[in-house]
Amino acid sequence: MDILDILRGYGFHPRKEAQTNGGEWVSPCPGCGGSDRFRVWPAQGEGGRFWCRQCGKAGDVIQFYREFEGLGFKEACRKAGVEREYQAPRQSLRERLTRSSASRSGHVQAWEPVRHELPPERWQEKAGGFAAWCASNLEGSRLLLDWLEEARGLRLETIRRFNLGWNPGEKGRDLYRQVTHWGLPFERNERGKERSIWLPVGLTIPVYSCPDSVELVRVKIRRPKRSDGLPADVATPYEDGPGWARQAPYVAVRGSSDHTFVLHPESRVFVVVESELDALLLAQDAGDIAGAVALGSATAKPDATATELLRRAGCILVALDAGKEPGGDPGEAAAWQWWLPQFPNAERWPVPAGKDPNEARLAGVDLREWVLAGLPTALARSVVLENESGASGCEKTRPGAERPSYGPGGGPSERRCDAPGWYHSPEAEEIRRKVQARKARFLAATLPATSEAVQ
Repeated sequence: MDILDILRGYGFHPRKEAQTNGGEWVSPCPGCGGSDRFRVWPAQGEGGRFWCRQCGKAGDVIQFYREFEGLGFKEACRKAGVEREYQAPRQSLRERLTRSSASRSGHVQAWEPVRHELPPERWQEKAGGFAAWCASNLEGSRLLLDWLEEARGLRLETIRRFNLGWNPGEKGRDLYRQVTHWGLPFERNERGKERSIWLPVGLTIPVYSCPDSVELVRVKIRRPKRSDGLPADVATPYEDGPGWARQAPYVAVRGSSDHTFVLHPESRVFVVVESELDALLLAQDAGDIAGAVALGSATAKPDATATELLRRAGCILVALDAGKEPGGDPGEAAAWQWWLPQFPNAERWPVPAGKDPNEARLAGVDLREWVLAGLPTALARSVVLENESGASGCEKTRPGAERPSYGPGGGPSERRCDAPGWYHSPEAEEIRRKVQARKARFLAATLPATSEAVQ
């Protein structure tokens, strides 16, 4: 099977344009679309060669499978039916520019991901009991459930699946527990007494060592904000708290580990975001086609377990929060310049509106369509077909943490983005146009001129 046969299998209709080099054919690019930007020379080499004039991807049939189906080198060789020693793939101009810029600015450094230890068993027991108590509090409050659905887009089944909860405190006041009661080493505070674990009022987000595990490694608490509009008898905004606590909208309970928050680790596609709540929203609306990774901040790095998953992925969509002004946040630029050298399968894919997935949702963006629009054509087609056939590859999960079977649009027949031809529809192209416009503004503001970068 040559590249032309593969393209026809994807539903493309390549046409012959010239006789040069044994025949030159054109078609849409399986990765970036278009109409005739993708060039194929089927008589060149074993299975033919290809080149896209837009995204710069090029190579033979093995590289085709690697680029557009997310296969590893050995898997691609097996699928192509050939044996070959490994050769590093060609880099696109965008990759060379980004690497060059990052190298000169000192962002490319030797990096080794951290493998975190589990918290003490006593801590896991106490934190687990606290999380369960908070979960029962949340499920019993229609006010808070309605707020979560309206403000964050999280439905009741998602809240239950991921064990979200609400710490009401004691008479509306934050809770404190001695560190030794939770299995942590004794410490003295500034007053000479035993240090306490601070459990502020707010939304609790438990994090497990992996989704199919009962090992609780972190409890994060999202404290209420003024903009939430919650009644004063339910929660006091963190901005109105004591001075020492006004800079902490999110609190990781003392003793928590820094394990990276990963949802649906069996996925071939991952979306990287900052907030755990955004990751939960993506798992709810697009969890059947993509996993989600929440870092907590733009400058945080994935741990060893998450890194292994990301390096095996066919595609990583990096959707860290987008600043209001392109390139206005040095941390945003540094974060992106770090990702591409470490993960060649990463693609910067900001939301088309707002700064994060939730703001995009509030602006009317269908998050599942946004994820699909960011994938190479072959990979998008593959994950949709796998989902429809039920071949999600999902292994056993913690009770209540099963992978969702469909997004917000209902069953498979109701999801317009799963319809044949949607990937190249005007709606999909409009999503790409908006995202690419954001990327172009960002790159123009952060990368040097082409002439300088290629020197």
